[in-house]
Amino acid sequence: MPQDTQENGNKKNNLSEANRAIWLVKVPKYLGKLWDKSPSEMEVATIRIQKPAISSEPFKVSLSLTPELMELEPDSPIASEHELKLCKTAEGTNLTGIFSTLDNEEQSIEGWITHKMQCLPVYNTQYLKMKEHYLRSAKPPRRVKPLNHIVKNYKPVSSHAHN
Repeated sequence: MPQDTQENGNKKNNLSEANRAIWLVKVPKYLGKLWDKSPSEMEVATIRIQKPAISSEPFKVSLSLTPELMELEPDSPIASEHELKLCKTAEGTNLTGIFSTLDNEEQSIEGWITHKMQCLPVYNTQYLKMKEHYLRSAKPPRRVKPLNHIVKNYKPVSSHAHN
């Protein structure tokens, strides 16, 4: 039995990736839907990590969508530049592991979440065009409907026939 596999009852656990660090990133809905539409072999984005000038400041992480991905929806404007903000986590919390199952037999650990981040669009003209497009296309939830006939309303009665 290999060193990175552990047998637990009838199932095998693959522990070869147990030391891998994973970033958990929350992305906007429009970005997730666009990524779902893209082919599996397509490169969808580029991540840039910039070192800060002062060592006490956090790293600046940005995400740029590829032009090929932007061409999947040419009629709706989408912000192509995003910034990944590190979420504040409490010190001393337990790490969260990511597991996967293959063929209902072998479980494998994919790694541990070391950073939780949120993907936010950069506030620029492209972002403003995207927001304007979504606001104009959204319909108000309620509308006033004029009535052309009289509606009969019955008032409640406190003295009924059986009393």
